[in-house]
Amino acid sequence: MKTASEAVERIAGRIQTIRGQRVLLDVDLAALYGVSTKQFNQAVKRNNSRFPLEFMFRLTPAEFENLRSQFVTSSSGWGGRRSVPQAFTEHGALMAATILNTARERWKYQCTSCVPSCNCETCLLPAKSCRTA
Repeated sequence: MKTASEAVERIAGRIQTIRGQRVLLDVDLAALYGVSTKQFNQAVKRNNSRFPLEFMFRLTPAEFENLRSQFVTSSSGWGGRRSVPQAFTEHGALMAATILNTARERWKYQCTSCVPSCNCETCLLPAKSCRTA
C-alpha cells in the first residue's frame, strides 16, 4: 500500500507549468481518479458549464508538440493520443473530482439497470456489463 507521501510525490511529478500556470493534464487526472481518459473527458464535456476558463484550457497544437518532444508519446498514426489534451488548474482538478464523485453517487442510487463496474454515462466506471450502454 502506498503512503500519503508517495501519492503526493507521484502527483507532484505530473504537474506541468503551461502558460505560466501549474496544471495537470486530462490523462493524469483520469489516472489519478481511476477512470479512462475518454470517460474523464466525456464527464467534463457533459459538465462544461462547471469549468470556467480559469479552471481549464485546451493546449494549442504547438504546446502539445512541445510536451510530446519532452515526454515519450506515441505518434497519432500508431495508437497514440489523437486529440490535443486539456490542462486543468488546481480548481479545475477539484471540480473534476466533484463531477466524477457525483456520477459515481448517481450510479449508486439511480442506475438500477447496471451492475458494478459499468461504463454507461450514468456511472462512468470501467465496463463489465450494462444493459443501458
